[in-house]
Amino acid sequence: IPGVKNSEMLKVALESKTGKHFNIFEFSKIMNKVCDELDIDKSFIHRGINENMSGGKRKKNELMHLYVLEPDFVILDEIDSGISGKAARAVSEKIKMISKNAQVICVTHLPVVAACADYNYYISKKVVEGNTKTNISLLEEKDVIKEIARIMSGSEITDSLYNSAKELLDRSIKNENL
Repeated sequence: IPGVKNSEMLKVALESKTGKHFNIFEFSKIMNKVCDELDIDKSFIHRGINENMSGGKRKKNELMHLYVLEPDFVILDEIDSGISGKAARAVSEKIKMISKNAQVICVTHLPVVAACADYNYYISKKVVEGNTKTNISLLEEKDVIKEIARIMSGSEITDSLYNSAKELLDRSIKNENL
């Protein structure tokens, strides 16, 4: 939304959700706490929505909005698109934080994000007689490891990839740095 700052949008949305008016000091305290918890630069509060932001910063900004507004249910369709490495890890950690208070469905193609899920599903599509059929199946732990390894490689799953995927999943479960 051109010209609208995060602080303006979030203040109005938070007041609408809670039915409470926040003075500038109360709202600043809330936003500073959110930025600290999400490890987001406080300058995001006063920036325009998605204004001059890289892919990773845009994703963190979107997650900041979700964190402040605390929805009960969230669908994130490839929120990790256009990011990788350190930004992907940061986004996966933020998604995990949000999922503590909300039901989150996240479509992802990044292993580090998939490894943070409580449950993993495999979605496949196939065209049958001109109609697209979609199948969704819950993956068991061994299949989660295989799928994370497949995402990592794009093709053949070697022992090394399988072990790397298992380590990524194990570290995620233990809440260690990914």
